[in-house]
Amino acid sequence: MIINNHLEFLRKTAYSIYGKCINENIPLTKEYLKKEMDCLTGKTMVAKKLSLFEFIEKYIAESENRTNPKTGLRISYRSIQEYNTTLKNIKEFEEANHEPLDWTNISINTFKDFRDYLTTQKNYAINNTAKHVDNFRQFLREAKDEKFVFDYSVLTTKKLLLPEKK
Repeated sequence: MIINNHLEFLRKTAYSIYGKCINENIPLTKEYLKKEMDCLTGKTMVAKKLSLFEFIEKYIAESENRTNPKTGLRISYRSIQEYNTTLKNIKEFEEANHEPLDWTNISINTFKDFRDYLTTQKNYAINNTAKHVDNFRQFLREAKDEKFVFDYSVLTTKKLLLPEKK
């Protein structure tokens, strides 16, 4: 009887996680299901989940002590300045778009809108726009490595190529 009750609890917990993923448009992955099951069953303690902007700010703050894996050199002061400018642009884009940005609503369309915002509203050149889009994706690659859940297709899509400026 005790085992059946526990199994029923696990079944209901899994269905509630599934429902949450459907309602909030979260990709249901094996890792996400395990993490949520562990939290809801008390196997692991629930850590405070950082918001998108909190994560990016943490990433930028930790950049001073990181090294570039391609060169082996420390992240330069200039790169950290670019990260901060990208963060500022993302926040301005969020405000102009009148829709809060968070893990659940990041998509290819978000990146297309961000790209278009930089080229039309900010009048950035193609290379400058590409750098900020790439920095945004870099933040998300790190978030994926740290097991944050969002639409991972934004990291691999080729649909973000910039149009030629006329």
